Amino acid sequence: MPGVDITGVVTRVGEGATRFAVGEPVLVWNGVRSGALAEYVIVDSGPASARRPDGLDPQRAAALPTGALTAIVLSSRLPCSARA
Repeated sequence: MPGVDITGVVTRVGEGATRFAVGEPVLVWNGVRSGALAEYVIVDSGPASARRPDGLDPQRAAALPTGALTAIVLSSRLPCSARA
């Protein structure tokens, strides 16, 4: 199943998981594991996941993870003088 950008609502949490709660809207970059186009996806609650901000609709939220991570990686590779 293709796809790496995920937006949705948490339907279950694993044992010991505390970062997100059932019913919470989230957005996630699922990386090389793919599968984001499935109806249900198991994801980590690591640094590539976040609570979807209030007022941000799912369609726009789905466009954020890959674009944001690309910008972060590329800007971290710029020389310090180019960041100012």
